[in-house]
Amino acid sequence: MERLNAAVNSNHDLVLTSFSSQVLKHFPECLQADICLHLNASLLQSYPAFTSAPLGCLRALALRIKTTHLPPGDYIIYQGDEVNHLYFVIRGTVEVLTSDVIMAILGQCCIFGLALDMFVIQIF
Repeated sequence: MERLNAAVNSNHDLVLTSFSSQVLKHFPECLQADICLHLNASLLQSYPAFTSAPLGCLRALALRIKTTHLPPGDYIIYQGDEVNHLYFVIRGTVEVLTSDVIMAILGQCCIFGLALDMFVIQIF
């Protein structure tokens, strides 16, 4: 029953996210940026890489953030998949599995996905 409730809540969140993107496309881009910046404020304020970024950069990033809510047990990336995105864990945990063995558990404020060694990242 718990998984069913999580799936229902997750689907509800996905519908809201999809609906908001459909509504946003009818507004001017500058207003879209302001709305997206507000909707993604917790993400952009949680990660040190974003805290010193200028407002214009944050507005541009906010326009490109896609929110995904997944119920427990769903897979995000399979071993061998080509990954072209960064994933930020905002809430909950993500298990990293190899042959059904948990290798790591990623929690809030963890980042995974696109090879981070392509970027210079300074952690404070």
